[in-house]
Amino acid sequence: MNVIAPPPALAPSDDDPTEQARRLIGTLIDGKYQLNDLLGVGTTGAVFRAQNRWAGRPCAVKLFHYQGPDDQSVLRRFLREAQAIHRVRRNNKLHPHVVDALDVGRDRETGRYFVVQELLRGETLSAYLQRLPGQRMSLPNALRILRPVIDAVACAHEGAVVHRDLKPDNILLTRGEDGIFPKVLDFGIAQITEERVTPVTEFMGTPLYMPPEAFGGASYVDARADVWALGVMLYEMLSGQNPFAHPSGDPMGCMELVIHRAPPSLAAQGLVPPTVWNVIRRAMAKPLSQRYLTARDLLDALDVAMRPVRMIRVTASMTREQVSAALCDPAQHASAPTSASEGRRTVPPPAERRTLPPPSMLTPSRMPAAVMAALTETLIPRARVSVVPGVAELDGDPEVFTGDPRDYWWSVVVQGSHAAEDIVALLRLHELAHVVELHISGCPLGDAGVATLVESPALRDLAALSLRRVGLTARGAAALAGAVTLANLLKLDLEANPLGDEGLRTILGGRHACNLRALCLVLAELGEGAAEALTDSTRLPALVRLDLSQNRLGDGGVLLLARYTKYSPDLWLSLSRNRVSPSAGEMVTALLASRVRKVVM
Repeated sequence: MNVIAPPPALAPSDDDPTEQARRLIGTLIDGKYQLNDLLGVGTTGAVFRAQNRWAGRPCAVKLFHYQGPDDQSVLRRFLREAQAIHRVRRNNKLHPHVVDALDVGRDRETGRYFVVQELLRGETLSAYLQRLPGQRMSLPNALRILRPVIDAVACAHEGAVVHRDLKPDNILLTRGEDGIFPKVLDFGIAQITEERVTPVTEFMGTPLYMPPEAFGGASYVDARADVWALGVMLYEMLSGQNPFAHPSGDPMGCMELVIHRAPPSLAAQGLVPPTVWNVIRRAMAKPLSQRYLTARDLLDALDVAMRPVRMIRVTASMTREQVSAALCDPAQHASAPTSASEGRRTVPPPAERRTLPPPSMLTPSRMPAAVMAALTETLIPRARVSVVPGVAELDGDPEVFTGDPRDYWWSVVVQGSHAAEDIVALLRLHELAHVVELHISGCPLGDAGVATLVESPALRDLAALSLRRVGLTARGAAALAGAVTLANLLKLDLEANPLGDEGLRTILGGRHACNLRALCLVLAELGEGAAEALTDSTRLPALVRLDLSQNRLGDGGVLLLARYTKYSPDLWLSLSRNRVSPSAGEMVTALLASRVRKVVM
């Protein structure tokens, strides 16, 4: 093993590293790099704003100053940063969203090792998020920033490089022709697959963004560690908080949360479509076998999750072959509505918030008016009322059909006399590869048919399920409540089914009901016991729409609901035609008027 000559020891000093680094301002490194200003100081080195006196080009110079145990390994990593960066290539060129390393060497006079990188102006993603309302972004804006970052990390993985320290502090937002232009920084602890120099016992990275295996004694991490960090960053950008941040800031507490905590669903909070949440959740899967293998796999999955949604209606007379043909004919299906009636509103849109680039990146004098107008338009999120990605939020013309139904998510409406087996066969069509909403009305499924339907693996991505007038009873509710395929369900509509109070209690006790945001139980033969089941359930505070119209709750039931105090303030509660006296109705309205969004009596 080659031994790198260590830099000369610093003279003993009580000064901290920052003071020692400041004393170097004005010196010349390697005879050509003039150190003009100190930009930052870390454990292994200091970064200076400098100028190449030979070329007249500004640059950033990192000087190595680490002195401590295992200094040879630390020095190797310092010098290998440039090598790692130059492996991140696309089309045989350095990836544009990675900071460029221009030079590496050792100063002849002082013996100090140095790395020269391009000088970038901007602010870190961490600082940018701190300036936003709620410290979070809308999904389109977050992906505009993070997508090129993921692509850069994917190129790193293809070059056998694992970054190992991806976090908002290492993403610099600079100004490009079309607005924000992110750059990935700090490959200082990057791992090159065939050159593993990190000792097994060494703790590398930032705990908030490190995967469980990094705490579990793994000798080395692979590309899935970066996938984890990217998933955590996207979660943080969308929710405004790191999912593993400990209240005390204690690293050991953070480690415990990383190993044991399941982050709350962003889809259930109404922040992202369920298709996108599935991708984020898999990126942060604790078992390595369930996580995406590389950042490229993560990027491909995000592209699939953001597909437009189209709706097809299957009538009573349509055969399987006719449905297959209709899926390829744009005249027989349409874009799924994104601003339909309030009946489709299952998740309230997040509060409108402007997440424009920093003011310095939007100087009108430096940006064409057309680009400025486009940024202002696209970076202000539109309200969405569907549980699926709205076509109005996606780039391109929503009316242009590619010709391949597999390029879309589907909202399927089935009407008539189709049996459960017929519907399952329809869902198996290869053209219908991605179903996010299923609405069945008037089909004689019965309890057995519903059980058959919910066992279909085609429902694994389902976010909204309507089973209207299908003959579901309390006995069949158990199959619905226990269906593994409905783990991502946000909206459930069981209108005109004789469930009764026991059927409702069974559904609320289901293991996959925790993410439900909308529940419709019109004409479900509910009595006062239904109100008791709802108020006893831990699911009720998460609902934003609850429709109990045309049942038999009576005065006792509606007053019990009115006295409940843990509703979501966004709740839309409908209690019309429940055999309620006028006085009880007035009391309910008065009790809930200031606590929920709307009450319909």
